[in-house]
Amino acid sequence: MCGKFVRTAAVISLLLFSFNAAYAQTRTGDSEIRFSYGGVVYTPHVLSYSDSHDNSIYSFLVSNLSDPKNVRSSGILSLSYNYFLEDWLSVGGTVGTAFLYTDFEDNYSHTEFSSSMTHGYVSLMAGVRFHFLNKKWVRLYSDVNIGVNMLYGKNVSAVYSELAFQTSPFGISIGKKVSGFLELSIGTMYYGGNIGLSVRF
Repeated sequence: MCGKFVRTAAVISLLLFSFNAAYAQTRTGDSEIRFSYGGVVYTPHVLSYSDSHDNSIYSFLVSNLSDPKNVRSSGILSLSYNYFLEDWLSVGGTVGTAFLYTDFEDNYSHTEFSSSMTHGYVSLMAGVRFHFLNKKWVRLYSDVNIGVNMLYGKNVSAVYSELAFQTSPFGISIGKKVSGFLELSIGTMYYGGNIGLSVRF
């Protein structure tokens, strides 16, 4: 009786393994282009509207503006490339950008001044992605990236740069050659949800 049970369990396990292997997706040697949007941008720097050393008429006209009252972000637009060294490991790079819209208050009239785009972010990163589940239609992964963030002003000549760290502890991708994906991310540039499309070739 015990021997029959063991044989039955072994056959079922072998069938499950074969079924799982048949639907696994081999990606070694593949390349992938990804485009994504989302996240909430960190704004750690004090945003100024114009350069304090700028003596232009434009600078004079806006010099009565106070510190920023509200900063709104466009969200992060990212383009990345990944190459699969193994089915479970890929490496690549990402370039991301975001635009910041800043509201100021007039120091004289105390009315709010709403500006157009005043600042922008550019992020350049390299990283690794770990694929925990690699099926024909569904993949689960996480990644770690390091690089540099640059903050620039539309009317400011200075560019601020800093080391950047970004990680997505959870990501899910659904599709074959063309896939949609969702990531939860946190780091020095942005945090929150991130959605996008990827093409494998």
